[in-house]
Amino acid sequence: MLVDINGQSVSSTIDDQSKGLATLCEFFVHYALSENSSMYSGLGGGFIIGTRTTTETSLNISESEDFINAALHLTLVGAEWYVLPNLGIYSELGIGRRGTLNSGVQFQF
Repeated sequence: MLVDINGQSVSSTIDDQSKGLATLCEFFVHYALSENSSMYSGLGGGFIIGTRTTTETSLNISESEDFINAALHLTLVGAEWYVLPNLGIYSELGIGRRGTLNSGVQFQF
């Protein structure tokens, strides 16, 4: 980005960082149950508390602001399969805070 300072063009870079904490509570409905697997859908909601810092590097200007945002997630369909009694894998298709596709390993206790 070019910035005009006292008639001179100066190259500028803006760095934008956000740091914070997200808390989300989710509720799931399981269907197509079997001994080692199930399918499910769910809805989650919560909030994000954080700080956004914007820094303009060539002018050495930094601004910070605190924010609180709502966080929502809708899991359209998910599937889980337990390889061992307490260890499984899962995959989800959803919309919202956690993204569109999720998958991973889960431990149940």
